[in-house]
Amino acid sequence: MEIAANSPVHYAVFIRNVSSLSSLTVLVWEYLLTCGDEYQYIWIRPFTFVKAVYLFSRYIALISLIINNVFVLGRFSTLPVAREECQIMFQVLTALSCSMLAALDFILMLRVYVLYNRSWKVAAAFIGMLFVEAVLVSACSSHTVPVVPFDGACNVTKTPYDVIYFASSVVLTHCVLFFMTIARRKIGFGRTPIVQLIVRDGAWIFVLVISILSVNVPYSLYTEIARPHLVLGWPAVLLSTATCRLIINMQRLPLNSDYSIQFTSVVDMSMDFHTDSQPGSTSITLGSSSRYNSRLECEREHD
Repeated sequence: MEIAANSPVHYAVFIRNVSSLSSLTVLVWEYLLTCGDEYQYIWIRPFTFVKAVYLFSRYIALISLIINNVFVLGRFSTLPVAREECQIMFQVLTALSCSMLAALDFILMLRVYVLYNRSWKVAAAFIGMLFVEAVLVSACSSHTVPVVPFDGACNVTKTPYDVIYFASSVVLTHCVLFFMTIARRKIGFGRTPIVQLIVRDGAWIFVLVISILSVNVPYSLYTEIARPHLVLGWPAVLLSTATCRLIINMQRLPLNSDYSIQFTSVVDMSMDFHTDSQPGSTSITLGSSSRYNSRLECEREHD
């Protein structure tokens, strides 16, 4: 069926194309801004699991959005678009945004896990949270994607209410991570650079994730229209950027002159914090591999 020129669908396609291209432009611009830091703190370092998470978050998002824009600006600009093609695009963007969220959650959980002295109880709780999110994503996707209706521009015309369950689990997870981080802010009197960094980064990421959900979910449910380029494409860009910034910030810890810094070798890609029995003394270990690691010991001198 032909769609008349200057119809609302053509306008929706125009908005979708501009939005998709803009999100890719933002991601490329972010890459250009941080490529120097990426080379210094990621590429020249030995391969580690956290490095793998960084490369996944950076380049899977970049490659996926490039491919998405090729189809959006090409094949999907010829109306109407077949429902099967809209469904594939929706599934790809869903997988992309959820994988970016999972990578971000993993890094946040790793930091909090270390703050709690690698407690197995904390680890078990975090594994449970990730498992619940994964189950909810799989259940919601398998239940809704095969039957969700699309218009000619590949917008979902009836937002499924199942999204509330997944959004609620994400909000709960990030509330737990945020308040657990705040609760440990007094390690080293809260003045060691790494603790300051963890609290600061945890705060802005908490605001970012809650903002994404509090805008996208209510708006999509209220209008009953879910635009994949807005509810999935842009969040993927923001979550990818947040994960990469989080890892780079940890690698270039700003250290205050009040602390004496000593680097020694340790093993394994890990972050090992412990607070000594003496007040004002905090030892923090940052590992990067079995061949190249650094131990950061921060001790605040008594006056």
